[in-house]
Amino acid sequence: MIQNQGLGFSTQLAIATARARNVFGSKRPQLSLITDFGDGDEAVFAVKSAARFVNPRIEIIDICHNVPAFNVLIGAHRLKRNVALPTEPEGAVYVAVVDPGVGGSRDCIIVKTRTGKYLVGPDNGVLSLAFATEGIHRVVLIENRDLTLLDKAQSKTFHGRDVFAPVAAHILRGVPLREFGSDLDPGTIVKIAISTDSTATSRAGWIVDGDGFGVIRTNVPNHVPRQAIGRLVAFTLNGGQVDITDRARLVETFDDSKPGETVLVLSSTGCLDLAVNRGNALERFGINFDQITLDGLQPRLKVSVRFDN
Repeated sequence: MIQNQGLGFSTQLAIATARARNVFGSKRPQLSLITDFGDGDEAVFAVKSAARFVNPRIEIIDICHNVPAFNVLIGAHRLKRNVALPTEPEGAVYVAVVDPGVGGSRDCIIVKTRTGKYLVGPDNGVLSLAFATEGIHRVVLIENRDLTLLDKAQSKTFHGRDVFAPVAAHILRGVPLREFGSDLDPGTIVKIAISTDSTATSRAGWIVDGDGFGVIRTNVPNHVPRQAIGRLVAFTLNGGQVDITDRARLVETFDDSKPGETVLVLSSTGCLDLAVNRGNALERFGINFDQITLDGLQPRLKVSVRFDN
């Protein structure tokens, strides 16, 4: 551990803790939780119980628990959208548990973002879209068992409860990051390989999620030629077993189209959504959540839109 010249460890710890309390002590600290656990058993409660055991003061906010099982891409996208909300406070801590490799060789990490937020979870890519948006200030490998509940664990398969929740709760108590473990090079942690392409007449990106209305969410930004809004545009979806070419009306609101019409909407997410006005685009185009996934570290389904047709 590298220490400041002239200051003992206890003095450094006291100073760091006091600084942390300036952030964490002024109001009820916030822990936000996203998982693929669903609501069919006690798993979510167990995670919350572990966090409150360590820090009874915390407020636990559910992002969602219906991420499709093992779907790191969708978990990463939903986490990113919520961490990036302008209403989210500095000092907030987010626990993401979409962890198919739990207990295996993947690491458990903390990422402090440049915006002063903390991401806690497995190093499998589920945190990566959030820290790509927020920037990375520091990455720490979780090594200190004393700041987990592993000594109470009966298996290696519930790190959401035994590692991530207690670590997040300790962060919200003001425990300095150096106490959790050693620093990692940000260049070595797992990142989803996702990008967009833009020309004067086209946009391209990836399908990253779907919602309860059957909307197909993309990562293609809303920045489109103004003259194309209201017109029919061509789009393609391809990857895996999917190969679709069709047309949709580019709109700013659903009211700008007819019921049953396929639309590309300038969405509140800041990106284009493929939808059916008062219908279900996932069903219309035969897309399911098993297809909205990663092949390696790259999304499977590519989307492209042309405005010059």
